Amino acid sequence: MVRRDQCLATVKLQERALRILFDTRDLSLLRVYLVKQFARLLEAGAGGVSVKEFIFSKEVKLGHYRQEETEPAGAVLSRQMMTQDPMAVPPFRWRVPYVVITGLPSAPLKHLIRSPMLVMQRSRSDSPIRINGTYYVEKCVLPALERVLTLAGADVVKWYYQMPRTRYRKRQVIYPSMDGNDGHAGGEQKSRQNQTTLDSFVNRTACLVCGDDSATDKNLCVYCSGRSRAKSHVQLTLDQNKVIEKEQALRTVCQGCTQQLQPGTLFSPNEPLGGDCCSSLNCRIFYDRARHILKLEDISSALAELDW
Repeated sequence: MVRRDQCLATVKLQERALRILFDTRDLSLLRVYLVKQFARLLEAGAGGVSVKEFIFSKEVKLGHYRQEETEPAGAVLSRQMMTQDPMAVPPFRWRVPYVVITGLPSAPLKHLIRSPMLVMQRSRSDSPIRINGTYYVEKCVLPALERVLTLAGADVVKWYYQMPRTRYRKRQVIYPSMDGNDGHAGGEQKSRQNQTTLDSFVNRTACLVCGDDSATDKNLCVYCSGRSRAKSHVQLTLDQNKVIEKEQALRTVCQGCTQQLQPGTLFSPNEPLGGDCCSSLNCRIFYDRARHILKLEDISSALAELDW
């Protein structure tokens, strides 16, 4: 289980599954736990799953690969970063962190590699980058679990494909290769813009109060923003106060670590991380702060929808 070439989601899920198996000897309890975790990973970022759980960190040896076409994912990301900043050359055998995002079904893996910091910055934009939860479950988690749990008679792959899927709101996503700037003729450009795939309908928007499907481009559903406005306002205010208290506690921890002022705003338009803000991808506090700040923005938007 101690493997540096895997993401934390695989390591933690495998360890917890083995502990449940040895402690209870009950495959039914193990199945309930794994199905619940599969659903959380498929939502990729929702349900409290931090971006840190999806980060790969593998060695990069630039200049020692025979062909650029066969370079590993970390080397591909390093070359992308070097085009923006020539000084961003990773040292030899340096571990470069990256995540896998969603894209066209036929896209090779090297076209789906992004920096974790970029994914977090784009999470508050109009066109956020979504982590490919299906890739992590089917290519990383399932093979690791199958190797150890098959000996106990558990069919993890069958459990995964038989589990109920979460309902998703259909919302088309235009990928970068579908924006019409691919060098084709005008008619073909238009057809590319109208192209849709099953992977295009994956974004889910849930009401911040009740958890049901929210209204179009809203944070609340029709019921919570209509007949139940007063109750929704009370619930959102309580949630807002709790999140503010947690974020302030985390900010104090950051301030004690860096000995500098830690602002309450991350990923501002002009400053990617805000003034004097820590950006350590190995720090759990950083991810928790980012998640709480983004949640505060969602709650503020929901309160504005109520026009209270």
